[in-house]
Amino acid sequence: MKRITFRIIGNPAAKGRPRFARRGNFVKTYTPKKTESWENFIRLQAIRYKPESLIDGPIKMQLDFYLPRPKSLSKKVIYHAKKPDIENLAKSVLDALQGIIYTNDSRVCQLVCRKKYSTDGYGVLVDITEI
Repeated sequence: MKRITFRIIGNPAAKGRPRFARRGNFVKTYTPKKTESWENFIRLQAIRYKPESLIDGPIKMQLDFYLPRPKSLSKKVIYHAKKPDIENLAKSVLDALQGIIYTNDSRVCQLVCRKKYSTDGYGVLVDITEI
């Protein structure tokens, strides 16, 4: 049973909706730049934890997102209950790790996510366990 734990350092960005642009008689679909750069950033940091063989079985994944705390917010508030949506934050990580840690994000059978305000830096704590 494989277990991989690592931290992605950076300000988490949610998966943006695909955009469409008309080019003559054709419509081109593209990913927003912010989403694309965040996913590439995740890949660059995750490549160090790449297993010898990609996980191709069921996976349990825990994602803890640490987001910037506004200066005006009380230190007693722990959980980030505002935008971005947690499922969009998770989707960007799931898509970015595909082909680096596991074969396909459909392998994730159990997903636990939390959004918190950061106390010691922004990022995502990723814990992947093969089940």
